Amino acid sequence: MLHLQIMSNLISFQPDKEDEKNLALLQAFGLSTTQAIRTSLADQVKHLKSNFSISQEAELLAKNQKDLAEIASAREFLSGTPIE
Repeated sequence: MLHLQIMSNLISFQPDKEDEKNLALLQAFGLSTTQAIRTSLADQVKHLKSNFSISQEAELLAKNQKDLAEIASAREFLSGTPIE
């Protein structure tokens, strides 16, 4: 079991074989256990925020009739086939 001390909060984590393999790989690149976990958490947050931003943008785009018309026009132009 892996125990982490984070701002007076202890987090317990039971790594499976895949987790152990990934942690060992990160450590082989010179990261400590703490650095590996912090880096992984930060990378995951960046990934989720990026996906959320893309999702929000797509939602806004889907609601904007002018943008939808421009997309349809571009698709029609690129495909050579009218889009209905």
